[in-house]
Amino acid sequence: MMIYFKIALIIVQLTAIFFAVNYWNSYKNTNQRYFLFLIIFSSLIDQGALLLSMFLQYRVNFLYNILIIVLGFFYLYWFSKIINNKKLIKLLVALFSFSTILSLICLNFYDYFFTDLLTIETIIILICSILYFMELINNNNVINYYKSQRFWIVVGLLIFYIGFLPLHLLIAIIKANTVEYQSAILILNLILYGCYSYSFVVSKHRIDE
Repeated sequence: MMIYFKIALIIVQLTAIFFAVNYWNSYKNTNQRYFLFLIIFSSLIDQGALLLSMFLQYRVNFLYNILIIVLGFFYLYWFSKIINNKKLIKLLVALFSFSTILSLICLNFYDYFFTDLLTIETIIILICSILYFMELINNNNVINYYKSQRFWIVVGLLIFYIGFLPLHLLIAIIKANTVEYQSAILILNLILYGCYSYSFVVSKHRIDE
């Protein structure tokens, strides 16, 4: 059953890649251009994890640890480009960097999943997302929010991580291999990649630089 959820997630990611490529010319000169490569990278990680677990019975914690680290630094870099509060972003970068180094030193990269680092990353992204919306309210472009590529990306991130945080914190009780947990994660990913896809569509308005 787990395999079907993984395949469904990969299909969702490939759909987002289709939209990202199709509208590339609309956002290739903005800070959002890197999301195409991020989605491709995330999809390759999930595809690699699926193949390794299916055919080689290989533990794939190291692949997801790589993904956690890359996503954390990527989102921090992107938010640093679109948020005015640079001091807070620098503090969050320092916190995530320290947490990453600590995880690499204290835990076996190949055998252990970086659970605590993922928790910190989730909270950091939620903080950045909320900060973005606070700044957006005071911005003249707030009336055109529905045409903003950044807006839809942050909406996706906010919804995904708000839903993901309690699931992640209760993982010992819920169990990751249950249909209920995997269904919830798939729905959250549908929302996230759906917002990504729509953000590529609205990029044609070009109000984000």
